[in-house]
Amino acid sequence: MKLSLCIAGILAAGLVSGCAVQHKALAQYGDYTLEGEILSGASFEHQGLANPGSLPGCVASTISNDSVSLTDATGSFVGGYTGNYYHSNNSREVGGGNVLQYVSDSGSEVVAKGSTQYTSGMVQRSVRFSVRIKDDGEKRSYVFSNLQQAQLSTGYANNTGYNPIHARPGGGAEHVMLSLKQVAASVDACMN
Repeated sequence: MKLSLCIAGILAAGLVSGCAVQHKALAQYGDYTLEGEILSGASFEHQGLANPGSLPGCVASTISNDSVSLTDATGSFVGGYTGNYYHSNNSREVGGGNVLQYVSDSGSEVVAKGSTQYTSGMVQRSVRFSVRIKDDGEKRSYVFSNLQQAQLSTGYANNTGYNPIHARPGGGAEHVMLSLKQVAASVDACMN
């Protein structure tokens, strides 16, 4: 009995320390918001410009909100009579729409929707987001929210589409943070 309690304690401590290590890894990319173990937001702060009026144009030209094709092969089967394997891909288009959702009169604040992609090993995922960008001339802040990701192709497993991003190791949160940081860097490059 004592041995099983000891083992349970060690496993629980390992799980907690694993989450702490993952959260520390996320912080290297920027500030982040968790709801339980779900990555729900990210924010980055960069140096602003004296004339932030080019912000809407740069956001529209660097952030994309194209529809994404999600596929799986759940319709594949082996013919009962022939014994032949019949491969069938299921595909559907998800998302898309306008990038710019709001632009302030001065052009110094923008709300946008977009998506980006990353590859981890052989798995390619799409990340969709909303972002509020504000440039007050001294600093430019990026606040990402409504974060979700989807695996583009799930093979023989059902592709369930966009889902929350787990902050646990293997959940993709670190890749998502890096991808969002790159989105902000693309807007910065256009502004500069």
